[in-house]
Amino acid sequence: MAQTTFNNGDSLAVARAAINSNADDVDLRVMTKVVVDSTLTSISQFLNGSVYELPANAYYFDENITWGSLRIDLNDQDGFYVFKSKNFTANTYTGTSPFIFTTATGVVCYLSETFFITPNATAVDLSNGNSLILDFPVFSGCQKCINVDNFSFFTVLTLAMVGNGDGCTVNDVGTTTMQLPQWSGGLDTGGNAFTFTGASSERLIIALPDSRPAASESFLNIAASWGGDADISGGVHDDTTGGAFYGDRDQDDVEILGRGIKNVEDSIASGSLYIAAGDETPTTINTQNVAELVAGTWTIAQDKRFTITTAGRVTYIGKEDMTFTSIAKHVVTPAGGINRDYSLCVLKNSTTDIIQSLTTVVADASNPKLAVQIFTVDMVTNDFLEHTITQTSTPLSDPTVSTSSWVLF
Repeated sequence: MAQTTFNNGDSLAVARAAINSNADDVDLRVMTKVVVDSTLTSISQFLNGSVYELPANAYYFDENITWGSLRIDLNDQDGFYVFKSKNFTANTYTGTSPFIFTTATGVVCYLSETFFITPNATAVDLSNGNSLILDFPVFSGCQKCINVDNFSFFTVLTLAMVGNGDGCTVNDVGTTTMQLPQWSGGLDTGGNAFTFTGASSERLIIALPDSRPAASESFLNIAASWGGDADISGGVHDDTTGGAFYGDRDQDDVEILGRGIKNVEDSIASGSLYIAAGDETPTTINTQNVAELVAGTWTIAQDKRFTITTAGRVTYIGKEDMTFTSIAKHVVTPAGGINRDYSLCVLKNSTTDIIQSLTTVVADASNPKLAVQIFTVDMVTNDFLEHTITQTSTPLSDPTVSTSSWVLF
């Protein structure tokens, strides 16, 4: 069987070309294992001033290393880098510029099972078309853990952040997926475990977060500028530490779906509105058997994934197709006379009567009647509902619809 071998130093572009050349088998076990100990002798040839300009390879930290102000540059174009340690050894960096950074593009960096301690700086700062994969690195005592910008993808398999000033800032990353991200013991200086920004962002998927933010911190701060869709599920938020799970935007935002996180409210779609005493207005009946929108000023009590107007139009703005239960009640009072027949119905998108919402009453001016509507309705994004009233008898008498309340859930 033909075999393609990748040599030490080959770029991802070379690897991709080889894979696409119809090779029958690919051997990926060719990265040289560079063992790095506290003397840094094995990488000394790559030192340029105060920066180690490392070629793409697999680097294994064999013992605790104090780097001082020496930094690491991933400068191999399209290079694949692995950084791993023996028994979670620690890398301590005391400089003020980012510890691990890149001057190249197309870099894929894989960090696994090693400690990073950077009290005066950002531990990892990568940008411009690169990718980062985290497989249980531990960041402890860092001024800031990670900054990534303009990435194709950011992948977290497991991540621990303990006792840091600030966590990860993710800007304009196409796809971010995270499993078991953990934040605890923050320095309570206003940082966030994760901050997401950038209009070019597309998707954020988080599973099983472990959130223990201090009082001035939040676990997940999604900025107004962030342009993607988020799905967060499972895990636990410790609500005894005073910190928040969400920052600027939360589970009520239509782009954020959060559910099953202990001690955090789930995303829901529900609307609630009512006509308060004094806000009633008689509905003008122009023609027998012709529906009119119920008049009056509606007060909005809840509008989660709905927009609601004071005229009583309820528009669904959620992104998932939904079936809602609707419950409404009204008191109908004719302007005059007796035995006035009315029917109340909910109209969908101005064109379709929801027949199961139809309710009829026979009311007198001195004897108002209660009408109750209970029904289900299917809605997709931008569908809207409105209440109508129709007089089916003569002579015509303008009804007042009062003490109205309406809930969709």
